[in-house]
Amino acid sequence: MPNLLRELLILRHAKSDHSDPSLVDFDRPLSERGREDALKMGAWIARQHLTPDYVLSSPARRTMQTLRRVSTHFNEESDIACVTDERIYEAELDTLLSVLAQAPVSKRLLLIGHNPGLESLLTYLTNESLTETQVKLFPTCALAHFVLPTNWQNLEAGCGKLIHLWHVKTLPE
Repeated sequence: MPNLLRELLILRHAKSDHSDPSLVDFDRPLSERGREDALKMGAWIARQHLTPDYVLSSPARRTMQTLRRVSTHFNEESDIACVTDERIYEAELDTLLSVLAQAPVSKRLLLIGHNPGLESLLTYLTNESLTETQVKLFPTCALAHFVLPTNWQNLEAGCGKLIHLWHVKTLPE
């Protein structure tokens, strides 16, 4: 894909269920609201014609459940590769940049993971820091849509153009 810009969708997993204190963080499932939100976000992605051609996800239970629900709205004829990468779970910015650098060539990649790493990636790509009032910039089931340079091997601060940031609570019905 020479000379083509690439798109990156960054999706934070939907709301998780904290009702079972015996579960470790990795094994927490989605809450009922999280399950509904993930379906709503998947429908939104499809309506915006943003179906990815490649998905990278944390293997945590809530991220995988988010992926399953979001992807129910993707075109069944789409040949979407979905890969889990354990490095995404609890990843910091440098790790997420490394994961993206190693991703195969795709036009639109969907990265599903966790905060604070995803929020760090978002602010790095836009080269804007969060203010105290923007702490909820990337709540559960939020979706950021970026255009990035063709070469993802050396993403620099500010190289991304944020097209839109959607919060599931504010999506139109």
